[in-house]
Amino acid sequence: LVQALKRRLGLPSQFASNFVYRLPTTVIGIIVYALFLVASRYDGSDMDVDSDCVIHERLMAIAILLSVGGFFISFFGFLPCFKFLLHSPGIRQMHQATRYYHSAARPPNLIYVTDGGVQDCTGILQLIRRRSPRILLVLAAADPADELGVLRTTMNDAAKEKLASFYDPTEPRRDVLAALDDFQHNKDATYLRLGIRYGWGMADELSPHTVNTGHLIIVKNRLPPSMDRRRVMPLLTEDEIRGVQEPEFEHSGLFQTDLGACCCDCCHTNCFNMCSKFPHYSNANQCLTPQMFNSLCRLGFEISAEAVQVIACPELADRWEEHIVIPEVPQRGSRRHHTMPTRPA
Repeated sequence: LVQALKRRLGLPSQFASNFVYRLPTTVIGIIVYALFLVASRYDGSDMDVDSDCVIHERLMAIAILLSVGGFFISFFGFLPCFKFLLHSPGIRQMHQATRYYHSAARPPNLIYVTDGGVQDCTGILQLIRRRSPRILLVLAAADPADELGVLRTTMNDAAKEKLASFYDPTEPRRDVLAALDDFQHNKDATYLRLGIRYGWGMADELSPHTVNTGHLIIVKNRLPPSMDRRRVMPLLTEDEIRGVQEPEFEHSGLFQTDLGACCCDCCHTNCFNMCSKFPHYSNANQCLTPQMFNSLCRLGFEISAEAVQVIACPELADRWEEHIVIPEVPQRGSRRHHTMPTRPA
């Protein structure tokens, strides 16, 4: 039917699909509303109170039955005859409120796609599942104190799913959380490097053709002390990005840390230069000024340079990693190997 509407009427694909799948629920909604509207007219104000009450109750019962029944049947949307109910915006909102998860042999015609923030704000869990050998994470979460809460949550989720474990490549004998604390206190550090050991436990099958370890390079949105008193620079130009023009210095009397506000640059020099300051802008500010965006671009370019050089190195593994030998796990039914030395005869 959708293809027929597209061919004969020349309708866009999205419009034709919404029209076909939402038409049944729209008709049901109109019928329910009409029943409520007609029932409100039989409110007992006429002389025949008993008959009006009976009609009122019956109409209300039918309307409520259609509403509740339609919502109940929507949980069986995996059946082809009830699939149209999943296209109703109201029913989808109620499914989200009840934390309903659609399960079927075939995917539904309409699904929600989010940025992943409800589960993983970093986006590296999918790369961990793929056992990526190198991961460059640009962490731009609102974290002025450098607590790395988003990264800690992702690391805990990877451990709960038994996907991988993290370690400090410079000192693997200590807890990896100590490396995060060191990065928090060392404000001059522009990046953080962590190791990833894919798999869980010695029982995990590790073949020589499988990536067993990975390297995670983290660049965080923070201002090093050396750049704390830097003045606002002029807006970026195409020539400067291409290297044709040299950047100018000291654009105005403002420091980068003075930048706040939203929308336009005139707010920085007036009484509207308020709210969160550079570089830790709140996620609620979705209208960055050109100068705020310009300063963020310059900051990201400078603090990510060292991390990009590190992750582009041909060899990232430390020397001690070359001496790691994974012991063979005895197969089920085989004789156990002695772990204690035998007494000499």
